[in-house]
Amino acid sequence: MQTQQKKTGRLAAFAGVIVGVLALTAFTMSFAALTDLAALAGTPEEIAWGFPVIVDGSMTISLLVILVMRSRGRRAVLAWTTLVLFGLVSVVTNGLHTVAVFDPTHGVSLATAVAMAAVPPVALTLLVELLVQLLQPVTTPVASTVASGHGQAVATPVDTVASGHGQAVATPVDTVASGHGQAVATPVTTPVASTVASGHGQAVATPVATPAVDDRDALTARAKRLLGEGEPQTAVAAQLGISRSTLRRWLQQDEQLAKTA
Repeated sequence: MQTQQKKTGRLAAFAGVIVGVLALTAFTMSFAALTDLAALAGTPEEIAWGFPVIVDGSMTISLLVILVMRSRGRRAVLAWTTLVLFGLVSVVTNGLHTVAVFDPTHGVSLATAVAMAAVPPVALTLLVELLVQLLQPVTTPVASTVASGHGQAVATPVDTVASGHGQAVATPVDTVASGHGQAVATPVTTPVASTVASGHGQAVATPVATPAVDDRDALTARAKRLLGEGEPQTAVAAQLGISRSTLRRWLQQDEQLAKTA
């Protein structure tokens, strides 16, 4: 796992360098064209560089704002408007610069020259977004959240079983909670251990045994008996050494078999 992550990290770093170089090249080409156009339009040469900084810089900042707002789950209408507006300005002004300095004696048509002039600003927009996405940190999704009794909620990719007023400790299985709290359960394919908390004591992690097929009927029968006596599913699952989701699945299968019999 760590080796794969290191390889992925090195590949992302290499890709980031390549994308950064390409973005810098596109910015340089667009910068030169817009600076020259500003000078041709009458802007003093000593400050003509400000025009491409405003145009291409606004595009870059807009992309950064969009990505930040996206990570926060918020809309970025103004940033999108700014990006589209200055993107069009960049493409159009690069084309106008080509028209202004076009020399037909070079053997290239005006349409081809204008199309080529539009490549740097378009490439700059796309490359900056790719670069920012590569630089974003990778987050590990949280698999489950559990709350029990009067304890605190625990969010981990695990299985937690809790009852009474104790605190639950997470272990790698699915999520179960009872008592006065609420739980959000998520599926986990491989049960490893379960955690049981009862009364006012601390939770204790116990291994989850996988019963043989022959023992399942006996355990299911025992579970039905305990449930009939008023025991909660959490406590019954703990006594049988299985997770609550497994208990539910066995009960559902037993009910289906009873209907088909």
